[in-house]
Amino acid sequence: MVSGEEGAPKEILPLNDVAVINVEPGLANPKSARAIFDLCLQNNPKALVLSTYASGALPDAFTPLISEFSKRDTPVFVVAGNYGSDHGIQTIDYRTQVGPIKAGATLLRDVNVKHLPDVAQAVQSAINQGLTGEALKQAIVEKFGTPVEVAK
Repeated sequence: MVSGEEGAPKEILPLNDVAVINVEPGLANPKSARAIFDLCLQNNPKALVLSTYASGALPDAFTPLISEFSKRDTPVFVVAGNYGSDHGIQTIDYRTQVGPIKAGATLLRDVNVKHLPDVAQAVQSAINQGLTGEALKQAIVEKFGTPVEVAK
């Protein structure tokens, strides 16, 4: 259930234009990752949300696939699986975070996997308002933030 103000339930939008993938270790295999992305592409989504490992890192097999989405002007948002906190990635610390960013993915700073339904709903709502591509990406970044600091 998605929460509204003061925890009250709010309308749940059907995710007609948003593909959500829960990244598991088995998807590190390039053939498995390709198969999942191909399934997502069949529905011609206007955005992709990836639920990742705790650090927000993704298997290397995802980098070229994210690049494909980016070239289609389809935003890719990354939500970290760090269940121990209520926020997402604060700094970019790992090589496996940098590859997806260079390919066009956007790591979300202020939310993590605990808020995955809220992120998916916000993306769909923005799409329903006519936002796509870069405008959609900017609207979601304004709402949920993105890390700006690369750790040294």
